[in-house]
Amino acid sequence: MITRRKFITASAACTTGLALGSSTALQLARARSVDSFAAPLLEPKPGEKLITILHTNDTHSQIDPLPANDRNAGKGGVARRATLVKRVRKENRNTLLIDAGDAFQGTPYFNLYRGEVEFKAMTAIGYDAMTLGNHDFDNGVDALASAMKFASFDFVSTNYDVRGTKIESRVKPYVVRNLGGVRVGLFGLGIKLEGLNPPDSIRG
Repeated sequence: MITRRKFITASAACTTGLALGSSTALQLARARSVDSFAAPLLEPKPGEKLITILHTNDTHSQIDPLPANDRNAGKGGVARRATLVKRVRKENRNTLLIDAGDAFQGTPYFNLYRGEVEFKAMTAIGYDAMTLGNHDFDNGVDALASAMKFASFDFVSTNYDVRGTKIESRVKPYVVRNLGGVRVGLFGLGIKLEGLNPPDSIRG
């Protein structure tokens, strides 16, 4: 049985390949580790399109690799992530890169730059979209809006009411991407913030 850690290891940096044919049938490939992208995940049949979805979440301002005293020392960091994304996109131009939130909090980069570094890095890597986690509101909605100025990708949230806030213009309920002629819809669902975040941090 796959453990939670193995699942996160396999999915946090990569990992779902979808082959979509004219019959709209989907073939779901098994998750693989970060270092196993030597060959295409699936070989599409004639008339099918191969779409690769790369997914991250809970990166928590880990701009550098994890420190030597961590049990995963040397792993992670935006440079490794960027290298993997570049390699996968070279194999398949129809690649979608998404993040499920909690890009903030956990290192001095966030304490000092308040999200600017994280969003600049994600923009440079080429993220397509991100939904919001509770830690993305740690400095409040106004601070999140300021950080969003450094992001060129879309923010999606279907269940957070952002009307009347400074992030209203940036957060969409969904977006649609066209990958090789295949339309892919993206929406985001966030955890309930009440009880996790101070009330002032989630008020617009």
